[in-house]
Amino acid sequence: MRYWVRLLRPGWALGVAITGSALAGVLVLAGLVASVPGTVNGARMIAAVLSVGVAAAFLEASAMVTDATPCRRVRRRLTPPALALAAVIPLGAALAFAQAARVAGVPWPAVLLQATGLVMLAAATGAACRNRVDPGLIAPAVVVALITLDARAPWGPGLTAASDAEVHLARATVIVLAAPVIALGIGDPAGRRARKPVEGLHR
Repeated sequence: MRYWVRLLRPGWALGVAITGSALAGVLVLAGLVASVPGTVNGARMIAAVLSVGVAAAFLEASAMVTDATPCRRVRRRLTPPALALAAVIPLGAALAFAQAARVAGVPWPAVLLQATGLVMLAAATGAACRNRVDPGLIAPAVVVALITLDARAPWGPGLTAASDAEVHLARATVIVLAAPVIALGIGDPAGRRARKPVEGLHR
C-alpha cells in the first residue's frame, strides 16, 4: 500500500486539499457563497482545484521501466488517480455538508454532476499527457480554459449557466467524452495482444 501511496503523489493531494480548504474559507469570509448561485460558482472553483490532485497522479515516474515489462499497465495507471480521488472526496463532501447547513435550496445533484465533469476533464488531461509533461501543471490550465471559454461563449454558457436540462446534458457530455480519452491515455501503446514469436527464432 505504501508503494501506491507514493505513486498518487501525496504532495499534490495535500496541496490541493489545503488550497481547496483555504479557497472555501475565503469565499465564506468574502460573502461570495451566501446564495444558491454563489454556492454553485464556489463549488465549481473548489472542484476545479481538487481535480488537479487527481490529474497529477497520472504522472508515472517509473513508466520508462515498467512500460517495458509484459504486464498490462491499466491497473497500474488507474490506481494512483483513484486513490487521489478517494483522498479528496471526503474533503469535498465535508465542505458541501457545511455549506448545505448555511444555504438552503442548493441543487446538490447538479453540483455533483458539475464536479464530476471537472474531475473527468482533469483526469482526461492527465491521461493524455502520457508522461510527456507534468499533468499537475497542465490540468489547471485546461480546466480554467474550458470554464472561461464556456462563460464567454457568444451563444451563452453551456456548462456554467444556471442548472437546467441543457446544462445537465452539456456536463454529462463532458464526462462521456473524457472517458475514452482516459482509456486511450492509460492503454498499452504496444496493444493488448501479445505478438507471435518469429518462426524459427527459438529453434
